[in-house]
Amino acid sequence: MARGCERVSSAVGWVAGVQAKVEALKEDDNVFDVSFEGQGEEGTTASATDIKVHNMTVRAKGKLLMENTSFTIAAGRRYGLVGPNG
Repeated sequence: MARGCERVSSAVGWVAGVQAKVEALKEDDNVFDVSFEGQGEEGTTASATDIKVHNMTVRAKGKLLMENTSFTIAAGRRYGLVGPNG
């Protein structure tokens, strides 16, 4: 029984440590985070020239910029991303 309590206590401590790191990263002015679901669809060929992104999330300096965004960048087209500073 004591081992089970030790494991639970250890897990709770680990979770608290992770949460503290996440909060510290929100305060860091140099943090930039990007996450996404996968690298395209099954059966795509290696010669494909378009870029497909599914469920991408971007955070910078603790602010959510995009959440669960999906898009395709087609070869040969021009794109721009405009932020608050123009």
